[in-house]
Amino acid sequence: ESGRITAEVRRRPEHVGLPADSEFFIETYVPVKRLKDGSTVGVVEIYKAPVALTAATERGHRQVWAAAGIGALILYVTLFWIVHRADRTIHRQQERLVDAETMAAAGELTSSMAHNIRNPLASIRSSAELWIDLEGEGRGEQARDIIRGVDRIEAWIRELLRFTRAEPQTSGEVDIGSIVVSEFEERARDFQQRGIAGTASVLTGQSRVLGDAVVYAQVLHSVISNAIDATPAGGRITGTVERASQDRVRISIADTGQGIPTDLIDTVFKPFFTTKKEGLGLGLALAKRTVERIGGNIRIQSAEGTGTTVVLELPSV
Repeated sequence: ESGRITAEVRRRPEHVGLPADSEFFIETYVPVKRLKDGSTVGVVEIYKAPVALTAATERGHRQVWAAAGIGALILYVTLFWIVHRADRTIHRQQERLVDAETMAAAGELTSSMAHNIRNPLASIRSSAELWIDLEGEGRGEQARDIIRGVDRIEAWIRELLRFTRAEPQTSGEVDIGSIVVSEFEERARDFQQRGIAGTASVLTGQSRVLGDAVVYAQVLHSVISNAIDATPAGGRITGTVERASQDRVRISIADTGQGIPTDLIDTVFKPFFTTKKEGLGLGLALAKRTVERIGGNIRIQSAEGTGTTVVLELPSV
């Protein structure tokens, strides 16, 4: 017989000799038999208190529970990581699917619009150019307004075509520092008209990156245009080129404009999202696609009321 030693058990006379730190007892009954006929004439009771065995058993219980708890925690963390990773993967795939559907719709729209609008636009522009030569007060300025409107629509069509065509990018070597400086010099008139100070500086001796000069010029033109639209008179736009790491060159275009609200930061790269009345919302989306195709990345740092910085990191030579 065995059992746990309780206060009631300790009060029994036969249990008085058990150790004070013992929790369990083992009671063995040994019968005393008569040799002549084998009949039982008595019983010897032997009491044992297995202190070491009890302690080892308790340690085993604790170890089993600890192992079970640690195993459950590891299993939970592993399953959580798997589910979280699967959720992110599904979310990214869903975003790509939406972008693909948007691209397909934009491609069909652009092809149709380019075919049906470009010829009438060319006729309107030619007529406006002829109208400039005609005599009459105010006709020249009105014709120039028409030409500017036609050119704006033509620029939108070109931007749509560039966005919807997945053209392969060349992987030559270009000096991105000179391209940034050149873009700022070409926009000097726009800076002057808006009352904005625009400066560009190259802080690294080696600014050659992989890619195509024309593509980079388009990307920078779009980013600088956004900065000009967001910066009020008296503000400043700066462009810097520096070494981000051994194999990366960083280009930063910073303005002192109104900034981007926090809840819109994640949506500025989505196609057709814009806060401008006359914008298509393709500038940053096109820039992101172009830079990522080349193997770089683009991100935005902005605080509402203090300005915005667009950072491009490109693979260096």
